[in-house]
Amino acid sequence: VVDGAAVVLSGLVRVSSRRSKCPLPDALSADDFLAGNPGVQGSNLFVSLDTLMQAGLFDEALMSCTDRDLMIRIFDLNRPSFVAVSPPRWTVIHYADEDRPRMSTFGSPAKLNGL
Repeated sequence: VVDGAAVVLSGLVRVSSRRSKCPLPDALSADDFLAGNPGVQGSNLFVSLDTLMQAGLFDEALMSCTDRDLMIRIFDLNRPSFVAVSPPRWTVIHYADEDRPRMSTFGSPAKLNGL
């Protein structure tokens, strides 16, 4: 995707009661994932196989927040080269119906357990 990059983040369009493009961060650190999610999820995240293996893959025991957990462990490796792919490369449309409960609904037991 991007030569030499360990992590590539692509654009995400979130569709709920309105449609909005999530801004791409210029830089990231593990701290960004401790307080919230800066617009990274498995569907707009590309990780080199080497980096993914060294970080320990996704933790399937977590009910939620596996993407945040993985990113914290990737940054704990102290070596990711991070690249944010700028628009017009918005590659993901994420539908988040607000009238339907999901595992990742804010404050849900699954979400809190995943944190």
